[in-house]
Amino acid sequence: ARAAGATYRPDALRRVRETPPLHGARPGERRVLLAGAFAAAPVAGCIILVDDVLTTGATALTAASALRAAGAAEVRALVVARA
Repeated sequence: ARAAGATYRPDALRRVRETPPLHGARPGERRVLLAGAFAAAPVAGCIILVDDVLTTGATALTAASALRAAGAAEVRALVVARA
């Protein structure tokens, strides 16, 4: 983040509700299971969301929704691998 001139905010997003394991769940089921699972601190501007693995995108979409609701103008996802 520092090299890019960005601010690192590990506190910007947190899980507020535990979810059952998502392995084997269909995309629609994943979205339902993740609904309301994240909350975000007040943020602004463009947020880069870093995730290890993208499977269906449901977790990234749910997290991005929480960040947008907290004030992010844009959320982009950076993932290490795709399942």
